[in-house]
Amino acid sequence: MKLSNASIVWLNHLSRIYDSGALVGSREGKTLELLNQHLVYSMNDGIVDVPERKINQKFIIEEADFAIKGKTIPDTPLLVKVLKPWIDSNGIYSGSYGPAYAGQLAYVLETLQAHEESRQAVMNIWQPNPRKQLNVPCLTQLHFLIRDGKLNCFATLRSSDTWIGLPNDMGVFAFMALHIADLLDVGHGNMYVNLHSAHIYEKHFMDVENLLVKYPKEHEL
Repeated sequence: MKLSNASIVWLNHLSRIYDSGALVGSREGKTLELLNQHLVYSMNDGIVDVPERKINQKFIIEEADFAIKGKTIPDTPLLVKVLKPWIDSNGIYSGSYGPAYAGQLAYVLETLQAHEESRQAVMNIWQPNPRKQLNVPCLTQLHFLIRDGKLNCFATLRSSDTWIGLPNDMGVFAFMALHIADLLDVGHGNMYVNLHSAHIYEKHFMDVENLLVKYPKEHEL
């Protein structure tokens, strides 16, 4: 089976953390962690499709649409089901970064339309001085650069659960970037994902080990 570009990048990232990560505690127990990790994959091939990981691609599409439209209240049965632990009593998904994306979209478009090579098309996702809430976004910033007629997107995450969250995030970020590229009528470039803390939780160690046995390092790019 031919794996997507995003899948190969994700598998290699898993392998690096599992082989070289340091044991670090967290609110949910021990983790294996690597700091300052960088992933690069094609915006057009951004879905992790490793069969054993059982990624719900429909959820990725719905989550991306949810963010692109700036929504805070999940409005599909699938979104409600998956996001339920972080939905408050008012039906709002705590930590949604859709409003930040939608609220800064016009600025990004205007900036890149005025000067295609601008380095100022940045969206800040992190909320200053966040108070205690059900969920705090791991995504802190999106930066868009057009080079050689193609849009590239740089996503910065303060924290990344490599087994559960990252495979979904990779697809969601790619769809969000593709939306901007198409609005600008430019080509599709790469996703550059910068992870300050990339980690695997202890409860997933066996899942990771079993997967890496099936996909050894000949899958490296």
